[in-house]
Amino acid sequence: MSTGAVTNGETGVIGADADSTLRATSIDSNGGIVNATNRGTITIAQDGRLTNNGDGALNVTGGGAFNGAVDNKDTGTVSVNTGGVLTGDIISSGEGDVTVGADGRVVGNISNESDTSTVTVAENGRIEGNITRNDGTATIDGRVTGDVRNSASTGDVVVGGSGRIGSLTVTNGTATVNGTVDGRVDVGANGTVVLSDNSTSGNVVNRGNVTIAGDVVEGVDNFRDATLGSTTANDRAVIVGDYRNREGAETTLIGSTLVSGNFTNAGNLSGQAAADTTLDIAGTFESTGSITGVDSSVGSATITITAAQVFFGASHVLSGNVVINGAIANGGTILYDDTAGHAMNGSLMNTPGGTVDVITSLNGNGNNVINHSNYNVMAGGTATGIDHFANRQGGTLDIRADAATGTTGSLTATTITNDVGGTINNAGTLTADLLRSSGTLNSTGTLNGRVAIGRAGDAVLSNVITGQLHNSGDFSTGGNLSVGGFVNAGEGRSLRGM
Repeated sequence: MSTGAVTNGETGVIGADADSTLRATSIDSNGGIVNATNRGTITIAQDGRLTNNGDGALNVTGGGAFNGAVDNKDTGTVSVNTGGVLTGDIISSGEGDVTVGADGRVVGNISNESDTSTVTVAENGRIEGNITRNDGTATIDGRVTGDVRNSASTGDVVVGGSGRIGSLTVTNGTATVNGTVDGRVDVGANGTVVLSDNSTSGNVVNRGNVTIAGDVVEGVDNFRDATLGSTTANDRAVIVGDYRNREGAETTLIGSTLVSGNFTNAGNLSGQAAADTTLDIAGTFESTGSITGVDSSVGSATITITAAQVFFGASHVLSGNVVINGAIANGGTILYDDTAGHAMNGSLMNTPGGTVDVITSLNGNGNNVINHSNYNVMAGGTATGIDHFANRQGGTLDIRADAATGTTGSLTATTITNDVGGTINNAGTLTADLLRSSGTLNSTGTLNGRVAIGRAGDAVLSNVITGQLHNSGDFSTGGNLSVGGFVNAGEGRSLRGM
C-alpha cells in the first residue's frame, strides 16, 4: 500500500504485518501505535519522517522493517527487537524512550536530546551507527558500532559487561564502562568516566576526570585528573601502550597497575593515604614532575614503582614514602625524607643539575651511587649499605652538621672515590674501607677507615681519621687531627700544619 501523509490518532493502530508493505510520505502519530511486525515493512519518503507524539509507540519486531527517520517526542516509545530492523536516524526528546531489544537492529544514528529521555540497548541488540548526543540516560548491554557521545551535564552512559561500543566521547556528564570500547575514550573538561576492572578500551585522552581500573589496549594521555589502578584482589589495571601524565595533571595511583610501554610524568603522581600502591613499568619511567608519597608519620601507605630504567629530569621532585625499584638517573630532586626511612633497589646516578638530600635514613642495599652533582646527607640523616660511592668531576658530597642541635649526618660505603674536580665536605661521619681522593677533601668530622690522597688530591683534615692516612698529594690540617697511621708517600708534594 502506498499513500501520502498519514495521521494516526490517540487510539489508532496502523502498520504492516505478514509480509505486507506500507509506504507513506510521512506519519504523524498523536498517541497512536505504529507496528511493523511479522516481516511487514513500513517505508517513509526520504524527506519525510515518523513523528511520534504523546504516548505513542513504534514497534518493529518479528522480522519487521521500518525505513525512515523517527522523531520521538513527549512520552513516546520506540521498540526494535526480535529480528526487527529500523533503518534511519532517531531523535528522542521529552520523556521519550528508545529500546533496541534482543536481536533488534537500528541502522542509523540516535540523538537522545532530553535529560529525561532514555536509550536502552539490550544484550544482542545492535545500533549500526552512533549515539550522536546523549543528554539523558543511555544503557548499553549490546552493541553500538560507532561513537557514543555525552553532550550535557545530565548525560549518563552505562556500558554493561556485555556491552561494546566503537568509541566514547564524554564532553559533559558521566560514563561508566564495564564492557568494551573498541576505539578512543575522549573525556572533556566537564566529563567524568569510570573504566571499571572488567573494561577494555582503546587509547584514552582525558581532559576531565577518569578512573582506569581495566585494560587499555593502546595508551593514555592525561591532561587533568586520573585515578589509575585496580583494587580487586589478584588483578590490576593494564595499559598496553604508553602513559603520559601531562604538565599540571594529577594521577592518583590505587591498587595495582601494569604499564607495558613507557610512563612519562610531567605532572604530579601520588598514591593513597591508607593503602599501598604498585606501578610496574615494562619500559622506561621518566619524570620531570613530582612524585608525592605520604609520610609514615601520617599513614603507612607506600608507593612502589618498578621500571627497567628510571630518569628524573631537572624539575622533578620525589618525596615521601616512595620505593623505586630500578636504576635511577636523577637530574631533579630526590628527598629521602620519610620518617620510616628509604631503601635503594637499584643503582643511582645523580646527573649534572641533580640534587639528592638524605634527610632521614637511606639503606643502599649494596647498590652503587655515582654523583655528578649535589649529594647531601643532612644533619640527623644517615646513608648506609652503599657498595661504591663514586664522586665524579663536578660532584659534591656534603655530610652536614647542625651546631645548634649537635646532630650530624653520616654516610657508610664499602669504598668511596673522589675524582679530580670532585669535592667532599664532611662535618659528620664518613665511613669506608677505603676513601680514595684525587679531588678536594675537607673534613672536620670523623673519617672511619683508610684514606688515600692521590697525586692530584688536595685535603684539609681535622678531628679524627680512625684508619691510615696515605698522602701522595697536597695535605694540610685544619686543626687538631688524630690518625690511626700516616704515610707521606714520595710523590707527596706538601705536608702543612695549620
